Order: sequence, then structure tokens, then C-alpha cells
Amino acid sequence: MPSSCKEIRAAVVECLRSSDCIAQGNSPADCIRMPLKESLPTQCQQLLHAYGQCKRRNIDMRYRFRGNNPIGTAQEIHANQESVPQLYGGRPALPPMPGTSGNEDETDKKE
Repeated sequence: MPSSCKEIRAAVVECLRSSDCIAQGNSPADCIRMPLKESLPTQCQQLLHAYGQCKRRNIDMRYRFRGNNPIGTAQEIHANQESVPQLYGGRPALPPMPGTSGNEDETDKKE
């Protein structure tokens, strides 16, 4: 399996594990097929669709050359990390700003 689809596949597996379909004793293969697929949460259905598109794009030569886009769930998993826009060469677009606690005096800022 191409490494570009691994994150989506892991997200699908995690979503299926937490769904009611698996809790009722159905197999994952049954849950992703049509009669039970409609009972899955919307997020699981969207992830299954994205996983299918990812696998399809690995066959299309244009996308194989460019690579698949990163998925949004990786951003949700790492939401606590700050992202800085990147320029070419891996340098940040803006210098990091010093952190403030919000308790500074106005007179200190004017000097």
C-alpha cells in the first residue's frame, strides 16, 4: 500500500472501531458495505470516500507523480502544535513572536 494513504486508512480503522456497527457485533467488512454503511457516522462515510479516492489516485499517473494531498485528520491530531507558513527552503515566512502573558503594563510597551 502506498504510504500516502496510510493516514487515511488508520483514520478509517479508528472511526470504524468507535462506531455502533462494530459494537453490535458486525465485522468491519460488513459495516463498509451498503446496508450497514448508511448507519455509519458521517465522518466515517467521508473517510471511506476519501480513502477510495486516495487509492484511485495512485492509479492515475498525474497524481502518482504529484502525490496525494495530506489529509485533514493529521491536522486535527496535531492541533496543539503551532504551524508557521513555510517559504522555499524550509524557512518560516514570519519570525516567531515573543509570547506574552497579558499582564504587561501599558507604560512598558510605549518605551
